[in-house]
Amino acid sequence: MTGIYTHRMKTEPQYLGPYKVVQKTWGGSYILKEMDGAEHEEHYATFRLIPYILRDDPILYELAEEEIVSPAESSGSESDHASEASDLDTDIKMDDP
Repeated sequence: MTGIYTHRMKTEPQYLGPYKVVQKTWGGSYILKEMDGAEHEEHYATFRLIPYILRDDPILYELAEEEIVSPAESSGSESDHASEASDLDTDIKMDDP
């Protein structure tokens, strides 16, 4: 399933859909159909299409697990960044005018 990016103004919906892909044309655009089976006459360019993910799709849980960082890991990474920054500060040399 896919959606169509249509954002033109703030008050208009940013995306439409979901739609099913019927086929990819020879020119690289896509023919879509509604969920009830009504086919669109207009062909849509690839850059206007976005994947549609259902709320209960397992991929969302996998993506969420990748984003979760424990507080112990995040505090350790900050100290690593601080030590890297201090190393960078000592490497900077300025010429006297």
